[in-house]
Formats: sequence, structure tokens, C-alpha cells
Amino acid sequence: MKPAECRSLCLDITTWVRGPTTAVGLCALRMTVEIAKLASEFSLALEIFSREAITRERRQALLQKIPDGVKLSWAPRWRRWCAKHSGQIYVSFDHRSSPVRGSRRVIVVHDAWTLRQNPWQSETFARRQRPKILTAIAQADMIFCPSEVVAEEVRVFGRKATARVHVLPWASMIDVSEAPEPKFTSRNLAMVATLDPRKNHALAHRLATEMGPEWRWVFVGAPGFRAEDSLRCVSDLRERGYRVQQLAHLAVSEVAAIYREAFAVLCPSFEEGFGLTVLEGLTLGRPVWASRTRTHQEVGAEAVNYFDPLGSDIETLARDIKALSQNESEYRERIARGRRRAADFEWGRTARRFLELVG
Repeated sequence: MKPAECRSLCLDITTWVRGPTTAVGLCALRMTVEIAKLASEFSLALEIFSREAITRERRQALLQKIPDGVKLSWAPRWRRWCAKHSGQIYVSFDHRSSPVRGSRRVIVVHDAWTLRQNPWQSETFARRQRPKILTAIAQADMIFCPSEVVAEEVRVFGRKATARVHVLPWASMIDVSEAPEPKFTSRNLAMVATLDPRKNHALAHRLATEMGPEWRWVFVGAPGFRAEDSLRCVSDLRERGYRVQQLAHLAVSEVAAIYREAFAVLCPSFEEGFGLTVLEGLTLGRPVWASRTRTHQEVGAEAVNYFDPLGSDIETLARDIKALSQNESEYRERIARGRRRAADFEWGRTARRFLELVG
């Protein structure tokens, strides 16, 4: 097919590359690569660009992963207003940006907690950003969300957009081929989450105290909004003689190594846009204990053990983890069940569905 006969799709990865070490940034970059691989099959003239500069190393890494024929550029802000954008499909993952004149606009809303009053954000953020997000939802021709939970909230806050909202689940950032052999004898627990109140490190602190100092803890995540309490939980355990390690800004391969040494994965957050840590724990063959939230249950289904995020059942949770550490056959069964569930999430399938809907 001649280029002139192809539909034009412009993929704006501005938000993605601005925070590439975050879960959203990593998932979105992976999605970019998968879309690029399918561009020719869907007769798309694909252009990937960003209005923000990123490091030369990240540019080169992206270039190595996308096929020939896909245009990759690092454009100034005015680029989105160029006449050549007119009539094409413009996909923006910074849903606060203005629409592109003459283009069909597609946006991705990764998390809906920013749309309502909650303790996870500052008043300044809410005052400045919420109106922009609501406007973007109202103006978008199509809206993608990573979970049914986020999609439902978007429909509530943008009632006229209901028919334009679609669920497009993410997948694990770590491939199944990298899944390590489970270490049943390990006494390490891992928690991968930004240090902020929403992630609920306070429960991890209570659980560590309940389980005792013979268990080692690895917390992976950089400080986020109002990180003081989370940091205090980690430092208190360390000061009391517990074996605690805190790591941040790790590469995907380094996070995989953390999972490799873990007996199980803990996901105690109060809410998520998508349960990525739950999915990665299952993908890598680790039993997962997660807070009983709709998003976690949407991802983990019957393959995960759930608990009250407020910790009303903390003694039972500690007892269950210790019991599993003494039952290898049950441990292996949990792993097999988790991997079967994780197989339902795959990046190539997600990218294909994205292009089918956009098309």
C-alpha cells in the first residue's frame, strides 16, 4: 500500500518519556513499541514524537526496538499545531494537553483518583489539573482506561463520554521468559510501590512487626507525594533491627531480580488504576497477597489472596504467609494458578485491540 493511502496516526509520548521510570512511563513506552510493530499490518503511517527532550540513550533504545518505516521525532511544542496534523488520528497520553485542530483525538486516562476529592493529592494539584482533565475527557473522540474501575469513574465524571470509553488492560513489564525459579526456602517479602500514603506502607510496617525479624523486607519505590510517613515506616523497622532494604529508580531487570529473591509479593495499596505489581508477581511465579480492592481483584481474580487494606485481619495475614512457607506443595500450586491468570495479559494483544478500536 502506498503511503498516501495509509491512515495517519500520530503518537504523542510526551508524558511517557517525562517519567520513564514510573509504572505508567514504562508501560506506555512498551505499548509504543508494540503499536509500531503492528503499524504496517493496519496500514498506518505512524509518527511517534515528544514535545520534551529525553536522554540520547533512551532515544537510541526506542529506535532499536521500533521497525523501519516508523518516524520518530523530538519536536517542539508548536509541532502539534502544524497543518500536517489535520485529518489524522492524534493519540495523546498527556490527556491534559489541548486538542489538535482538525484531528481525531484519542486519550488515555491511566488513573481516575485525580478526578475526585481524596487524600492522595494536594489541593493545588486538584485545583489546577482536574479542570484540564475533565475538559480533555469531554473533548476526546475516544478514551482508553487500563481497568473497569477507572473506566467507570471516567464515565461518572464525563457522562457524555460514556460511549467513547474503552478498557484496555496493561500487561507485565517483565516477560514470562524472565520468570525465575521460585525459591520456596526464601524468607524475603517484596513490596514494589511509590512511597506515598496511597500505597499503604503502614500496613507493611504492621505486618513486618507481626511476622517478626526473621523475615527480610525489600521496598522498591521512590518517594512520592507526602512520602514522610512511608519513609518513617521503613526507617522504624530498620532501627528496630529488622532486615529492611529500600531501593529506587531500578531498571526492569533489577526489579525482576528483586522478585527472583522474594518468597511472596505484598500489594497493600488503597487503590490503583491497574494492579501492575499484582500482575508482575503472578507472571514471575510468586504468590501474591493484595488488598481487597476492585482493581486488584480485576487483575488477580482467584489467583491472589486478599486482605483488608485497613489491616483488620493482619494477624490472619501473617499466619497465612507463615503457613505457606511450610507447605511446598501448596506454594507450587499457588504459583501455577498465578501464571495461568497472568497469561490472560499480553502486550501484543493489547496493542492489537487498541488499533482495532482506533481504526
